[in-house]
Amino acid sequence: MQFLKTIAVVGTFGAAMAMSGGAFAGCADNPDGDYCKLAGSNPETPIGTKWWPHPIWGAGDEAGSTNWYKQPEVVMRALATIKTGMTMEIGHEYHADMPLFGARKFSLRIPGTPTGGAFGPNA
Repeated sequence: MQFLKTIAVVGTFGAAMAMSGGAFAGCADNPDGDYCKLAGSNPETPIGTKWWPHPIWGAGDEAGSTNWYKQPEVVMRALATIKTGMTMEIGHEYHADMPLFGARKFSLRIPGTPTGGAFGPNA
């Protein structure tokens, strides 16, 4: 069993190295390193040119690419696939009594809230 684990780890490491080698090879083969340079001589952001606000959605947009799903033709295409009208809940309800593996426990921690119990007008 240990042998199989070792083979799996070595194989995974080898595959990762093989995939990452292509990116490095592109930089190493080019003496000028053009593949590794950012676009433009004075980049506006650490990754190159400024990409936000999006030219289609504007500066006040908060939905991003989900704006595409609000277009009428996309909605009609989705409605055409409905056959039974059945809905499914894809969320998961978290509670203290849910089954967990081993000695694990569910603890919800919300950063930035006080630790002294309930607070606010509904407390």
